[in-house]
Amino acid sequence: MRKDSIHIRILSFFFEFFYQLIGGIGFLLCIYFFFSFDTITQRVVAILSTIAIFCIICWLGDTLIKKLRGY
Repeated sequence: MRKDSIHIRILSFFFEFFYQLIGGIGFLLCIYFFFSFDTITQRVVAILSTIAIFCIICWLGDTLIKKLRGY
């Protein structure tokens, strides 16, 4: 196992915290979208687009951490 510098470990800790936080916010946002739209099509589009945006954000953060660690 590689020994990462303290800065990379702190940064990865904050990214993990950010992932947990964004997951909770995304869940609450999906619940809000479910009850705020009238038709099922609007609900599905809003929820799927929210999930897609959060997945892209998490993928970019994961790619950044891997790049910083040198993987």
